[in-house]
Amino acid sequence: MKSELKEFYEKKSLSSEKMESLLNLQKELKENSPRKRAPLFAGLIAASIALLVFIQFNGQALDQKIFSEVAYNHNKDMPPEVLTKDYELINEALDKLDFKVIKSQRLAVNYELVGARYCSIQGKIAAQLKLVDLRTKKRITVYQFIPSFDPLSSVGEIDGVKVEVWHEAGISFAVASENP
Repeated sequence: MKSELKEFYEKKSLSSEKMESLLNLQKELKENSPRKRAPLFAGLIAASIALLVFIQFNGQALDQKIFSEVAYNHNKDMPPEVLTKDYELINEALDKLDFKVIKSQRLAVNYELVGARYCSIQGKIAAQLKLVDLRTKKRITVYQFIPSFDPLSSVGEIDGVKVEVWHEAGISFAVASENP
């Protein structure tokens, strides 16, 4: 029986078209093997990592520029042009802003608005608010702005000025105060 089976299958053969089709399929599978695609994937991963590192360092450099500008403006100690405790009146007076000045949740307790003026952060129009800490009676300067690139939320010190940056309700905030 073994010889009969052998003889039966030896008589069977693929047509030349089928054989060529199978050989082409085998060639395609070899060309698209994971080993062939590995350098492409490695390149994509390396490019992604490089982009993330660039964004991180670029964000840190931008943060540093914002910190420097906020500290510089704070040290100039320009008086408010609009003297009021009312955020609504501030928004009416500072009507050239692309956003509405809001009371930050972080500063809602223990701080009172004294007044505001226009300023610029990174070449864009911003609001500079003067607030007083009700506990210590010290003044702080609060900046509200829409940056071209969102700064990272962080805290730092430049020229003896403590600067804190964060985002809230679509607006970037920077608070400058004297370091104790």
